[in-house]
Order: sequence, then structure tokens, then C-alpha cells
Amino acid sequence: MIELQDQVSSSSTPVIKSQRIGEIARLALIRWEQRTMLRDGVEVINNRTGKPRHELLVHGIAMAGTTAVAGIGDSQDVPPPGTPCRFILRGGGYGQWIEARKLHRNGRLLVGDVVIRTVEYAQAYDSSGAPKGGRISEQAEVERLPRSTTVGFYGPIRIEPGTDAQVIAQAEAAYRAWQDSQRISADDHDEFA
Repeated sequence: MIELQDQVSSSSTPVIKSQRIGEIARLALIRWEQRTMLRDGVEVINNRTGKPRHELLVHGIAMAGTTAVAGIGDSQDVPPPGTPCRFILRGGGYGQWIEARKLHRNGRLLVGDVVIRTVEYAQAYDSSGAPKGGRISEQAEVERLPRSTTVGFYGPIRIEPGTDAQVIAQAEAAYRAWQDSQRISADDHDEFA
């Protein structure tokens, strides 16, 4: 078993999108990392504290039962089982991750643990980012909103122990490959290597 520690890195794996009420994303956890939020290449500053805001990236392998779309740019589709993917969690999603971790082995995560995100409701926002109306629980109601309306999709995040040995082995192989890539990258920057 591989226990996960805090890590920092970048990635270009498809991002799981939250776009419809009722969709589910199931990932076998590979790793997670925190990074500073950027908008147009500039750090996003928290208005209350004056410090940069952060987001969390949860890297994993798509599992059977995933109905959420993942993609980069215009290429988006439901990822087949075994596809490397990631969540990007900000604000409330970041807080849900923290709470889910606390409930799971007292915060101890293992490669191959199952991360489940279910979209239960949507929220419309006005042009200034303030909530517009109440929670929306039906996808048909979301689809009746004007196309110019910004809509966020939300729901709980759960973490469960991994039980499928084949999926855990696949996640562990992906984790080791990522570790190897980090070593190679570090060696490329070490003038004495």
C-alpha cells in the first residue's frame, strides 16, 4: 500500500466537468496536490485576506459508473474505465474534500482509494457572481435558463477504501510512473546529476 503525502506538480490529464444534475464521477485515487489559482496567468487574490487563493487537483483513474464528462478544450466525453482524469476543486468543493478526508481513515489516503463526486443541484449566478435564485434540483430547469447565465453544479464528495485489486494496481502503476517522471524532471534541472 502506498500512503499519500502533500505533493506539488502540474498535469495535463482530462478534467472532470460538472455539467448536469445527477452525474457521477468515480476515480481510483492516484494523488492530489494544491496549487495557486491563476486567471489569465495572474494569481487570483482572496479579497478578504489579500493572499493568493488555492485550488486542489485530485488525480485518479476513471472507474465504472462514471457518467460525468472529462476533457481538455473542445475534446470532451465520458471517460472509459482506466482513463487518467482529475478534478479541480475550488471553494466549497475544496472544503468538501477536506471534510471527506477527515472521515476517511482520519485523513490517511492510499493510492487506489475511491473518490466519488455526485452532482445533486445547480446554482445560477448573476453577472457579478452573486447567487441568482435558489438551488435548482432538476436538469430541465437548468436547460430553461438563458444561455448567458453562469451555472455551477454541486454535490457531495465521498472517499471510500479501494476494493478492486486490479484497479488499485493500475492506480499504483500510474503513481509510480508519476514519481519516475518527477525524478527525471529533477535530474534535468540538477547540474551535478
